[in-house]
Amino acid sequence: RLKSMPTSETRNSLLTKTQELMASTKSEYLLESRKLRQKYSDLYSRVLKFDPLNLPDVQKTLPPDLAVIQYFATDEALYIFLVTTDTFRLHSVKVADIDLNMAVSAFRRAVAQRKNGDPRLAQNSRQLYDWLLSPVTEDIKGKSTLILIPSGRLHGLPFACLTDPQGQPLIATKRILELAKPTDLMRVSTEEVLPVASVVAFANATEDLPAAAQEGQQIAALFPQSRLFEGKDATRANFFKYGGKAEALHLATHGNLDFDDSLKNYLSLSGTEQIRQEEIFTLGLENTSIVILSACNTAMGEGAEAKYVASLAEAFWIAGSRSVVASLWDVNDASTAVLMTEFYEKLRAGVGKAEALQAAQMAVRSRDEYAHPYYWAGFILFGDWR
Repeated sequence: RLKSMPTSETRNSLLTKTQELMASTKSEYLLESRKLRQKYSDLYSRVLKFDPLNLPDVQKTLPPDLAVIQYFATDEALYIFLVTTDTFRLHSVKVADIDLNMAVSAFRRAVAQRKNGDPRLAQNSRQLYDWLLSPVTEDIKGKSTLILIPSGRLHGLPFACLTDPQGQPLIATKRILELAKPTDLMRVSTEEVLPVASVVAFANATEDLPAAAQEGQQIAALFPQSRLFEGKDATRANFFKYGGKAEALHLATHGNLDFDDSLKNYLSLSGTEQIRQEEIFTLGLENTSIVILSACNTAMGEGAEAKYVASLAEAFWIAGSRSVVASLWDVNDASTAVLMTEFYEKLRAGVGKAEALQAAQMAVRSRDEYAHPYYWAGFILFGDWR
């Protein structure tokens, strides 16, 4: 009944309070997690990247300003596991995965239509915020950074633009990143931060993205020791010669993500040349601080609800890069050029990656012509947020 009422501060407050709080202590958290593992044994093992029973081991690695939030959607309810340096929470929201999936798809369609003031976009955004973030509002107060671990269709959701009851997008108050697998957080916590003093950039390889060429030039100009390969020079030979030595590897080109067969994923280079996913694995990017995939469809897509879909972003992470920035949809090359320039300016100034992406997205959003979420919310950060 509350959900059918018009949105208001009172309605939202009551709705939040009626969400079932399943566990508020470590012992309750572990007990309820075991019950969920038993009840949804097959789905639990296939969908969850982190076994919630192992999250207590992660707790000791967390800085005080960070929260880890993992989502587990079932046909009965959505379960939200939350861990901070001093808190364990397990929330349950009465929404079936089919309804959640439909809401995510509807939201993505609304974003793709790019209509300012679209009531459907605002309505879908608030509904998703109520389900996904309202239950943890109190838990994440005072936390500047959120590590989100989605499942199923939530992989394709731009959390950054979900709006709170005051109409503010999540990215306005929180830095956001995602993790791809259980070892990611442990890996980040045991490695030193790698600085970015130079960039190897491949831009407009297919010569149909003029803004990407400008993007590459502007980024290379920020770092004197950079190498820029444009158009016909953005070849496989140069990619394999210089890509593995980059402190930051920037790819402003087309990408393809095949949801049915990840081995068909590729990035386009000069002419008809491609870099296939399995070739990325061999790069040896252990000394690379970040890979930026300023391209189309390079992040984790909607995919099958009970199966993790491998992606180009994950491939660069497996190859050794500390962080990866990737896109959720076919991005606009003009707004992306602005976003990426802002992002690199922050990195050059010594700002952390999650904070740099947050600042860049907010900067693009502040421009009237790019205020719509389509232009700024399509990029997500994986890996090291520092």
